[in-house]
Amino acid sequence: MGKKMSMDIKHTIFDGMESWNALGEAKIALENAKLEKVKICNEIESETKKAYYSLDKNIKSYAIHKEMVDRTSKYFSVLDKAVADDLVSKEEYLKVKGLNLQIDFQEKSAKEDMLLAERTLFQALNMEPGESKKIRLVDSPKNIVSIGLENCYELAMANNPEVRIKANNIRYYDKERKAQKAKNWPKVEFDGSFGSAIERYEPLFLESDYDVPDDNSGPVMSGRDWEPEWYAGVKTSIPFWGSTLEHNYVREQWAPTVSAFRGSQSATNYLNYKILDNMESFVGIEEARSNFAKAITDYDKAKNETLMGVKDAYFKYRKAIIQMQVSMAQMEHQESLVNILEQRNRFGDMEASRVLEEAMKLGEEKYSLVQSDFDYYTSIVAVNQSVGVPGYFKPEYESQEFDTWQVAQDKKAAEEKAANEAKKAKRGLFFGMFGQRRKSSADPKKEPVAAADTQPQVASKPADVAVVEDKKSPTL
Repeated sequence: MGKKMSMDIKHTIFDGMESWNALGEAKIALENAKLEKVKICNEIESETKKAYYSLDKNIKSYAIHKEMVDRTSKYFSVLDKAVADDLVSKEEYLKVKGLNLQIDFQEKSAKEDMLLAERTLFQALNMEPGESKKIRLVDSPKNIVSIGLENCYELAMANNPEVRIKANNIRYYDKERKAQKAKNWPKVEFDGSFGSAIERYEPLFLESDYDVPDDNSGPVMSGRDWEPEWYAGVKTSIPFWGSTLEHNYVREQWAPTVSAFRGSQSATNYLNYKILDNMESFVGIEEARSNFAKAITDYDKAKNETLMGVKDAYFKYRKAIIQMQVSMAQMEHQESLVNILEQRNRFGDMEASRVLEEAMKLGEEKYSLVQSDFDYYTSIVAVNQSVGVPGYFKPEYESQEFDTWQVAQDKKAAEEKAANEAKKAKRGLFFGMFGQRRKSSADPKKEPVAAADTQPQVASKPADVAVVEDKKSPTL
């Protein structure tokens, strides 16, 4: 019967920094995974904002067409009665009727676009389209956000997730290239086991084994104790020109067994030469070099695409600002012209068809202003997405929305806190009343009149607490 305890140890003493480079590759891969998450979050935020602004634009467009329908319907109803009495020409009537049908079709198309934009927003929010949801309409920008092109370039190079991922890929494949080169470096490994063992002979229950109790020379009574048992080896491999030269040195010591009264020790050297067994290392090195060169090309491509995206978004932003100014001036001019034509039409000096035609142009100018506002807000979203920092350039509307949301959140938290405190106060009063009643019922010497006297005082406490809550609630 024997027992053995040992601890095995294996360790690579030197591998040409292959493990270190593999660790660097893992760290870079983790960093790229985090950047991919940031990139996806940026895309989701940008798509949601664009869908919101698109719904805002289509709601305003529908309101403009609705106003135009009401105006043309009023003129058409008057001409419909006047044509029966031959007060207007048939040509004028048909022209106004055609304009009325055209505006009615545009109003229905605008409504369909609004519903489609609403569905797109639901999809961006990952919500099931249900009942119609109202959103807060975006006001026209009063204070224009100042954006510089060179500043956007620097921000994009420092923060754009796609550029950073491509830059990390260069580092990753550089680590891979070094790891492949390390396979042609000498490698030293240590392998060992350290412990102790004991083996004792178990008798066959023969009386001859126990005849002489004081004799320790036999197999039973020869007292054995734990003996050290270990081995240690160093393996060295040197690759060169696709071949490998290996050398092993092993030293060991073993405890005695049942058939041996002493342990054994040995030291062994092994020398192996493997011819052309490491040719795949050359293939790995060439692949790593190719991947490294491709990573540099991909980085340059991503950099150029990012800079082009920044430039495109910036010029859309500048175009939207100019378009807002032009649309505002044209809308004011067209609005004054329509007012003049309507006044002339009241005196019979202007045909209704001409008034409606100019009114339709006024609607187009209003829609052009709405479109320029939409382009302005979406261009800022595109600039933020290009530089890789959502909300870096924030228009006045989004800042006001955040402040309003923050105030609402603080108010909601204060109301919840007040409600919780009121519940705790009521619970404390309830248990206080319950304890007083138990105390009064447990005291037989106490007169009923005294208990009756104390009850109004207990009943008055909730009223006092309610008054305190009313006083505190405005401050919350």
